[in-house]
Amino acid sequence: MRKFIANMLPFALAVFVLGNSTAGLAQEFSSDAWWESLSNRYVSVDLGVRGTVKLSQNSPEWQIAGRWSVCTREGDPEIANDNNYPLVYFADVCPAHYFGYWKIRIGDTVYLVGDSNTGYWSKEPYTYVTPPPGLGLGRTGGFIDGEWTVRSGGTDIAAMRIRMSIVRDQCRFEITLTNLSATSQTIGLCMTGDVMVENSDLGGYPYIPGKGYVRTTAVAPKPYPVILTGNKIPPLFETFDSVESPAVVARNTLRLQDCTAPDYLALGEWDELVGATNWPPDDYKPDLSKAVDDLTWVLVWNPTALAPGASRKIITYYGVGAASAAWNYRIGTRMEPDSVALAVQGPRSLKYNSVTGTNYLDGQPFTIKAYVYNLATDPGPYELDDVTVTLYLPPGLELATTVQQSAQQNLGSVPVNSESLPATWEVQATGEYCGELEYFVTARAASGWQQIVSRKIMVPATKKSTLRSGWQLMHVPFTFNNMFIEHALGMSRSSFGAFYYDTRTGTYLSLSQLQPGQGFWMYMNPAILPVGQTLPFVLASDAAIVANELGRQLDEYHVNLLSGWNLIGNPFVYPVYWGQVLVWNRTTNTTVSLDQAVTNGWLSKTIFTWSPGSSSYESYSTDDTLLLPWRGYWVRAKYPVTLIFRPSVPPASDVTAKPDGT
Repeated sequence: MRKFIANMLPFALAVFVLGNSTAGLAQEFSSDAWWESLSNRYVSVDLGVRGTVKLSQNSPEWQIAGRWSVCTREGDPEIANDNNYPLVYFADVCPAHYFGYWKIRIGDTVYLVGDSNTGYWSKEPYTYVTPPPGLGLGRTGGFIDGEWTVRSGGTDIAAMRIRMSIVRDQCRFEITLTNLSATSQTIGLCMTGDVMVENSDLGGYPYIPGKGYVRTTAVAPKPYPVILTGNKIPPLFETFDSVESPAVVARNTLRLQDCTAPDYLALGEWDELVGATNWPPDDYKPDLSKAVDDLTWVLVWNPTALAPGASRKIITYYGVGAASAAWNYRIGTRMEPDSVALAVQGPRSLKYNSVTGTNYLDGQPFTIKAYVYNLATDPGPYELDDVTVTLYLPPGLELATTVQQSAQQNLGSVPVNSESLPATWEVQATGEYCGELEYFVTARAASGWQQIVSRKIMVPATKKSTLRSGWQLMHVPFTFNNMFIEHALGMSRSSFGAFYYDTRTGTYLSLSQLQPGQGFWMYMNPAILPVGQTLPFVLASDAAIVANELGRQLDEYHVNLLSGWNLIGNPFVYPVYWGQVLVWNRTTNTTVSLDQAVTNGWLSKTIFTWSPGSSSYESYSTDDTLLLPWRGYWVRAKYPVTLIFRPSVPPASDVTAKPDGT
């Protein structure tokens, strides 16, 4: 019934284990049911060939042909709760139904891959666990390969070559569409996944850069439909079972490595998105105010004109959202698959805790791990010897002094078809820098192979920060019983100058008291802070988080803008996406999204901040721009409006303080 590949890697699972969602169901398969499978330590992937499956004797039959599935094995090696977990519904049993499938659009007609009425397997899928040596096919490991051909009026009109492989914990989908007709025609692809991160298949929180999550009663319980097109589509997005305490995390990689960026991304209700012949960009019209229960994603690559015999290749990835990884190398402008994947894992966020945390940060020190995964099955030049990895940390992160360790570690040999033991570093945050701090891991082998991976960790603002010499555009993301700036910073007035911009008069005035949400210019006396140096400092002991509810940062905070240029700042300890900010028009008493406010002509979307390093302005105008807590920003309003900041919730984040917020 099922061809299950158990020897993909030395540590591959040798048995098929039912996962969490459908293990208790009594599945019934047709006598011809068949699907091809490939697995390693982390995931298994399937491609349906033929046959049907029923949940029970009285349930309808579900088609298997042309369906795909991805299921974890070990998943994230740091988390046991995601072991043997279907990342699309029913994936722990077999590929079936409208849970993972493709559609091809040729001209104005949509064809379902696997529908025997409109197509057939011109190359029946087959799993190459160890591809024939010497052809280069084993350079990046095994794969499932098949070809579906679409027929119309008894004539073959298009072919879809499907190649599914595993890159550590990701399924790589390589789709090649070919025009088989005698005339030019437009051909496009739609790919759908009924994402599964919770046992009930009802839930899941897609975390999209530029949208993210904020603490509001309207958003917290459920996600809402999302449609993104063009450059609004993110490099990747992840879907969590819980934003604040994620255990099961699925990832779509859309624009990184060798991906072919889709033209359309929709996340919404399963039964509104699936179907044999619908084409979501034309047919999906969701109620954006209605919460989603059964979350599904859809990717569409718009139809493109292909001459007779011409092809187009589409590559995308779906798998476990545990590590940041690189598995390609660049030749000119072209990305080529590497025979080795370098993967780096570490926490997504640090938690703010001014009660018991070190430097107000929980979880110190934290662990960073790097793995070198040799994907190849071919021996010879793909063997790795004398592999070394090196960690590079930015300001704000440092190697923990509690253990003896080095930034560079030797992993020895990594034979083909295997993964190294991880290099491990204990790292701590100093608390003096906040935001998305990016660190890098490089790896190299004696053969000359090398790779580099970066990963980011969200670090909240603490009551510590760093002043720089010269002018800096600042904001203080805390409130105080005594709001005078000398008290808050613990400095005499003679050591600095501080000025805010008065929008009414268009002039700078001396700043005497701080106000959350107000940016200002700061200048350090060169006698106190010489040129080129920095000065760490600690805020006054009465510094309290803004928007406090019994020690939690839960409330909104409003920043009023006047018509003209305004200096503002993010009042919360975590960075906030510019696209998360709402805008209230006081005159019309209406609240809209930032994009709608820009469309309405209420304000400009471009914001400016000062870079002390280059002594110049930087401008930003995208939703995924992060407003950092200690920075000031210029924004130009065309009418008097109010910016509504809502506390952001980066994955695995939390804010804990005393009941009064200190």
